[in-house]
Amino acid sequence: MVYASAIHSGHVPLRFGVGACGREGMGRVKGPTRGGRFTGPWVEAICPARNRVCERALIVSTDVLRVVHDRRAGAGVVAARALAQGETVCDLGACTVMGEASVHTIDMGGGRHIDVPRVRYLNHSCAPNAYVDTRRTRLAALCAIGAGEELTLFYPATEWEMMGPFACLCGTDTCIGTVSGARHTPAEILRRHVLSDHIVALSGISGAMTG
Repeated sequence: MVYASAIHSGHVPLRFGVGACGREGMGRVKGPTRGGRFTGPWVEAICPARNRVCERALIVSTDVLRVVHDRRAGAGVVAARALAQGETVCDLGACTVMGEASVHTIDMGGGRHIDVPRVRYLNHSCAPNAYVDTRRTRLAALCAIGAGEELTLFYPATEWEMMGPFACLCGTDTCIGTVSGARHTPAEILRRHVLSDHIVALSGISGAMTG
């Protein structure tokens, strides 16, 4: 996976780390394109071990997401600027699909699990302000989000089984207590949230909001 930390316009050399070989290399920022699902700036990574293009990945804009390390659970993500309801926070269509699920991946359905820089640090909340739109492969704002406000997701909206169930720390009035995936979450709770199509199919519930 390519981890890039800056946004540039045009074809500008960029230093990055390549997960496959663990070595720092160079790349060029390109995009967006119409036919290849890269709808934002993306990096073409040149592997230092092979001296050829080894991966292409979307760059998550530092203009929108900022990782912080002062949350109750440790890390979290806050909005670097105000976001409107329904706004696309970042496109997930070009992100790397992992071979298997982990505590950091998002289940997009159909056996696809993606790991996204910065987005991987979004905390769970039982009253979230963002959601993963698996139809349009994007992270979107559920409501208006102010600059500096933490972005949160309802994890069971995409995760049928949690790799690591945990006690929720959101402190909201609607807190479900233990977060252990949609399979173990009552239908009446799931219906409160925007669910991915695969969660609706697996749970068999009706009347759910989907996205």
